[in-house]
Amino acid sequence: MRMKRSVAVGSTLGIAALLGVACKTNNINATTNNEAQTFTVGPAAQDLVGPDSVEVDVPANAVATSIQVTLSVEATGFPALPSGDASAGNVFSFTPDGQTFAAQVTVKIPYTASGSGTPTLLTAEETDTTWTTVSGSSTTTSATGTFLTAQTSHFSFYTVVMSSGGGEGDGGATSGGEDSSIESPCAVPHVSCGAEEPDGGGCPKGTTCLADQGCCGTSP
Repeated sequence: MRMKRSVAVGSTLGIAALLGVACKTNNINATTNNEAQTFTVGPAAQDLVGPDSVEVDVPANAVATSIQVTLSVEATGFPALPSGDASAGNVFSFTPDGQTFAAQVTVKIPYTASGSGTPTLLTAEETDTTWTTVSGSSTTTSATGTFLTAQTSHFSFYTVVMSSGGGEGDGGATSGGEDSSIESPCAVPHVSCGAEEPDGGGCPKGTTCLADQGCCGTSP
C-alpha cells in the first residue's frame, strides 16, 4: 500500500530565526534557505510531498531498512546555472546527498514556464561544479502546478531551467533516459489537448491549446 507523507519540520528554521542567521539569495527563485520537510522512508512504497509541492515517489523495496530523508528548498550551495539558461523555479535538495536506491524513484520538480526556451531538468551533487541535464523527463500537470517528472536512483540537487540550447542534452552532460526535446511553439511538451476544449484543455496558466501541434504552448 502506498502512503503519502507531508510532515513539516520547523525546528531548524526556528533555531535559525532565534540566532538571527541571515539567508542569502541569488538569481534562483528561492527566498528561504533550507525550507525543509523530513520523512522516514522504509521498505513500503511512499509518496513524499515537500516544499512548493515537490514530490518524490519511492517504490516498494527501494531501501532495505528505514532511513531519514529531507526535501528542501535551497538558496546557496549549488553550481551556477548554465550560461544562457533562465531559472524556472526553486532549487531543491534531496538528502542525504548521494543516497542511492535499489529501485528508481520518481522525482516531480515544480516549475513555471516563462519567456523562450525549453523546460529542462538539471541535477548536481554537492561536490559538482556544473549541472547535468536529466534526459527522459516529461511534463505533468495537476491541481498543484506544472512539473518536470523523471526517474533517478540517487538523491542530489534538482531544478528546472528554460534552456536556450533547443532541447534536453544540449549545453552539458546528460543523465539517463532518452532525449525528449520538443521544438517551439510547444512550451509545455507531453501535455496533449484538443480543439474541442476551448478553455485550453487543462493547459497551464499563460499557455493555450495549440490543436494543430497537439500541445500546450504559445502562438508563434
